[in-house]
Amino acid sequence: MGISVEAWKKTRIEDAEGSGVAKAIVQFEKAWPKKLSEVDQTSAPPAFEAIKVMRKALTTAEEKCKKAAKADPKKRTATLNLIGSWRGELDAYEDALHLAYGKALTTRIANRVIGTLEQVVPNSLEEIESKTNQFEGALKQRDLLKAYKCQTDASKSVRVLAAQLTPKGVKEQIGYACRDLKLDVNVNNVPMKECMPKHMQDWKRQLEKLDTRFESLEIVLDKLEASDDGADAETAAGSPEYKKNLKLVIADYTGVITTCQETMATILEVQKRFTKLQGMADQARKANPKGFDQAVQKMREIIDKQEQQMKTDVEKIRTKDGEFVKKKNNLGITEEDTNRFLVPILNKMFSKNLRAIKLMSTLRNGLDELEAG
Repeated sequence: MGISVEAWKKTRIEDAEGSGVAKAIVQFEKAWPKKLSEVDQTSAPPAFEAIKVMRKALTTAEEKCKKAAKADPKKRTATLNLIGSWRGELDAYEDALHLAYGKALTTRIANRVIGTLEQVVPNSLEEIESKTNQFEGALKQRDLLKAYKCQTDASKSVRVLAAQLTPKGVKEQIGYACRDLKLDVNVNNVPMKECMPKHMQDWKRQLEKLDTRFESLEIVLDKLEASDDGADAETAAGSPEYKKNLKLVIADYTGVITTCQETMATILEVQKRFTKLQGMADQARKANPKGFDQAVQKMREIIDKQEQQMKTDVEKIRTKDGEFVKKKNNLGITEEDTNRFLVPILNKMFSKNLRAIKLMSTLRNGLDELEAG
């Protein structure tokens, strides 16, 4: 029997009168969406509340029935059966509402995420291509300072876009969409697949092509660096003691470059392990799930450790409070010699540092995708 005031009044015993069931039915009929396919954040809450009120009223009516010792047994049984039947119907209504509301929210969130990415990604790809062209132009001009700047700009843009095109990046966009739409939704419950733009794989291929070109230009940068002997500390103005101190500081700064290069070498070894695991991910995951997870975690730990070690050394020459910067100042190295001898080392260091950071970011993105399956 369908839920209706008429059915309730026809079936219930007199003792169940005043339980609030009839009033709850009216509220339910008024709140229930005319079309579940059109349910939204305005219409869903009242419907959920009406179901809650209805359940409470049915419980009150059930308790009254159980206390009605003098009631007609058949009539009381019929009332209790109706209450049980309606509880089942309410469960079905609530399940249908949850499903419809979930789909509606997913659609809104997915439309926002896809719309954002479709607007942002093509522009980012064009920007990366433009910055890569500038990088190539600076190399052709053999302008190291400009080449370093262009490399920095392009590297950051590649890294940011690569992160956006990962499951983790899409999940972040889902979070932003929920915030912007003022939806109280657990992002982990939003189907990732629904939020993936149809151009995602094409964008990844375009980015990979641009990144390959960018990395080939970094090899050209290495050659340009190798052909630049730099300034000789012996040509600096000052006493032999000053020149000795200048050489010490130059050695300190150059040592940070070595750290970045050693970090890069270690991360390249991790990349080999990652590539091997990536090629046999399905088999490894099935054969030894725990071993697979441990292998992924071990790579993450190595990356994190190398990043921290490199960051610690880089800070020594990156900021005014850095250990080697303070040493330089204490030894009285002039601003002129800082610009002439140390700034070029800084530029070279940032170049090596960015390469390592970019590779670490790429590996982390890859590990995220491996774990996501």
